[in-house]
Amino acid sequence: MIDSANISPNVARRILLDAKQNGVTVEDYLEKIAEQSIENGNKNFREIRRIESKVDLTEEREWLTKNKHKYIGQWVVLDGDRLVGVGGDPLPFVEKARREGVKIPFVEFVRDNSEPFTGGWL
Repeated sequence: MIDSANISPNVARRILLDAKQNGVTVEDYLEKIAEQSIENGNKNFREIRRIESKVDLTEEREWLTKNKHKYIGQWVVLDGDRLVGVGGDPLPFVEKARREGVKIPFVEFVRDNSEPFTGGWL
């Protein structure tokens, strides 16, 4: 979590603007600043590492395949193959999942795909 007391709104705006003007993500822009600072002898920055993790959504996809017909037009929040909650607003169920220790809740709006798409003039 970012401690907003350590960065001023003006600095944050400047970072966003500079990243946009340079055509890079804020993450890449900050990484470049840190690299340059270390190259120039400032060792106050901790090493930046990219963590590439893949999330296995096999259980969630299987659950949707078996159960989505029951929840058409609603949001479902899942933890693996466990239904955390379902309704018109997913936020309360995402919060519930996080309170239960779920790091990345799976959230999806269930659409009715049973009717063919005509895609043009009728």
